Amino acid sequence: MDKLANAPSENYFDRKHRFSVIAQVVVDLDLPVLNVFVGYPRNCHDIRVIQLSSLSGHAEEGMLFRGPPVTLPGGVRRNGYILGDNGYPPSEWVVVPYGGINQHPGEERFDTKQKVARGAVERAFGR
Repeated sequence: MDKLANAPSENYFDRKHRFSVIAQVVVDLDLPVLNVFVGYPRNCHDIRVIQLSSLSGHAEEGMLFRGPPVTLPGGVRRNGYILGDNGYPPSEWVVVPYGGINQHPGEERFDTKQKVARGAVERAFGR
């Protein structure tokens, strides 16, 4: 893989001086890859990467998820959402952990379960 033609090459090296690019990969809990976006330098923030990817556009157009909507607790209807880490902005389609210290026990439980579910990404890459 090569860097973008107009990008300074030093942006593509990590702190250990290895060539490094961001790969944003979305998998479902059964592990098939649903979306891949690759090529931006390691120093590009997750928020910027998701904004530049097709993922964001598809979500805003309502074309990201297939299948009928389901009703979640509290009466919220969704036809899908993505679990992200704290590097991503929370939105109607990206669910991130609460994070922080001195969490309410319910927030702590949510964060633990959300982190376990996000482990699907690591399993998809054999980590």
